[in-house]
Amino acid sequence: MNIYMSGLDHQRACLTVREEFALTKEHTLRALPWLQDTLNLEGLMILSTCNRLELYAATHRKTPPDLSGALAQYLQLTGPMPLFVTRSGEEAMRHLCVVASGLTSRIPGDEQIITQVREALEMARGAGATNAYLETLGRTALTCAKRIRTQLILRDPRASSAPEAARDRLLLEAGGTLAGKKGMVIGNGQMGYRMADHLLRAGALVTMTLRQYKRGVVQFPKGVQVVLYQERYEAMTGLDFLVSATTSPHHTVTREALEEIPAPPQLLVDLAVPRDIDPELSKVPGVQLIGMDDLGEGLEGLAPEVMEAALRLVEQDLARYEKWAAYKEKLA
Repeated sequence: MNIYMSGLDHQRACLTVREEFALTKEHTLRALPWLQDTLNLEGLMILSTCNRLELYAATHRKTPPDLSGALAQYLQLTGPMPLFVTRSGEEAMRHLCVVASGLTSRIPGDEQIITQVREALEMARGAGATNAYLETLGRTALTCAKRIRTQLILRDPRASSAPEAARDRLLLEAGGTLAGKKGMVIGNGQMGYRMADHLLRAGALVTMTLRQYKRGVVQFPKGVQVVLYQERYEAMTGLDFLVSATTSPHHTVTREALEEIPAPPQLLVDLAVPRDIDPELSKVPGVQLIGMDDLGEGLEGLAPEVMEAALRLVEQDLARYEKWAAYKEKLA
């Protein structure tokens, strides 16, 4: 069984390009069977995050399947796909382990990628798209990532996460303190919850939005105020900052609506891909719009010794997977 990978990430593609290929969970669940059938693959997993879109395939064929071409066809995009890179065999398997460990994240050591890889594997499994090889490779990458995080990354002060990087950027723009500053977080998924929690711990006064159909099933950090999503604009008057972190296919904040608000927030942070906040707001005098790609600027990478030790752990787990795969091939 051969493993192939094709994808693009923040190192090869800007935010505008990545938006074209961003897949929601619903889109991913629809794309998996279509791509698997189109390319006649034994296994397929799609990893779609703010920083990357990567397809991992398991197949008996000896040459790489045209994963990027099939994806373009599914998304109804035309033209060549020069920003996609293809990896085969051990290189593809190693790449998944490295990615899952946060070693190539725009924000060094970002722990959210572990959850994202786990969810990608679960979605592929739920769609009936995995096989034994891809399933075991995914579990190997997750095990490796958790080892690297607990043994190495948690000890490296350079490691961070998107919510932490956003909080630090807000602290910088606010003159070093968020105490008493008023802000709103749109989105109550894992990212929104963690963002609000970090802001509360920094002393900010935080309001979070709630979509009406999620009443009773959403948890909020203790101390936040809650406003219905459809009433969010009315609650923005007088705010110092706003953060949006949803998976919505539409803008959660538009230029037209924000310009109608008296004393709107001037500092906006967008933690979503596709973007939540209308990019046109960056052209409004006095408004500062910070996106995902801005958060990684100026951050140091993980310490060299941490990277070296992490890559050694990757090789250990990869060797175990390859030993298992070789044994399974003999039994076939």
